[in-house]
Amino acid sequence: MISRILKSTITIFFLTCFCTSCEFGDMMKDQLALLNNFNKEFGGQWTMQVGGNHYEIEAVNSPRILGNPDSINLYVAVISTRITKEIPNFKPWLVLNVTKETKAGLLTSSTSVEYTFNLDYIKLFEDKPLKELSSYVIAGIAVIKALDEDPDSATILKMSLDSLGFRKDYLELIDFVIRKEKGLVTDIGQFAANLSGEEKNKILHVGAISYMIKSDLVSALKFIRPASIQDPKNTYYQMKYGEYCFREKVYTEAASLFTNVIKQDPENLRAWHSRAWSNFKMGKEAEGCEDINQMYVIKPEVNMPDSTKVICQIN
Repeated sequence: MISRILKSTITIFFLTCFCTSCEFGDMMKDQLALLNNFNKEFGGQWTMQVGGNHYEIEAVNSPRILGNPDSINLYVAVISTRITKEIPNFKPWLVLNVTKETKAGLLTSSTSVEYTFNLDYIKLFEDKPLKELSSYVIAGIAVIKALDEDPDSATILKMSLDSLGFRKDYLELIDFVIRKEKGLVTDIGQFAANLSGEEKNKILHVGAISYMIKSDLVSALKFIRPASIQDPKNTYYQMKYGEYCFREKVYTEAASLFTNVIKQDPENLRAWHSRAWSNFKMGKEAEGCEDINQMYVIKPEVNMPDSTKVICQIN
């Protein structure tokens, strides 16, 4: 049942515009290696295009996938986790097109099914067994459905997960968001404070990622703050959240998150540079240039952008 629901609802993340300017030969080596491995493992013809915020992968006539359509969730999980583990600073979305081509003489016909996944969800649950991964991702989809003012679909997904014996704490998150969007509850902070158990931090991240997808920074921060306190060593998500806050021009919050990353990973040049620019945006050029100078201490040959050099008067 979950497989059918996933197939019908996953396209809520459909991206309407793809970037086709990235040629196959211009891909990074890690992306090429990944694609070659998919060709070998699944068979068929595999191609990839890289857009501004996504990968679009097409698998044509893959015998392994086309021969086992009920296992598509597992295959997507395999493909997604490979991307998150093997491509540094991966993009947040995967669009997978499973295509079947048939030829009759000079005529070629094809049918294609599209699956779209948010890879930040996949990254969050990459420690889970692959056979369970789709259930965790579906919990995130249910939250998005509730945020899309589609509580009926969110409830159906929740009931389906419940019938499989899925974790009650994630179902409580889905229920909370459904009720919040209906105006029955309002206090995200209280919900976050009441969370307990070993999955608490992952649940906080699901909430944060979901609200970030919907561009609701105020609500996202109410999950991000306790998540950062709960798991200060998780520098990956703190960088993600800091970059999101920076894009939304909440520079104080961004600088705080980058500071947390620096405390855990003092040689993270990306965090130093991001905090410097957060300070620049707040008019704190001296503090920002101190961060830039520290980058040269960590790595004297660092390649600094010209825009940064101008601000800090670096020759």
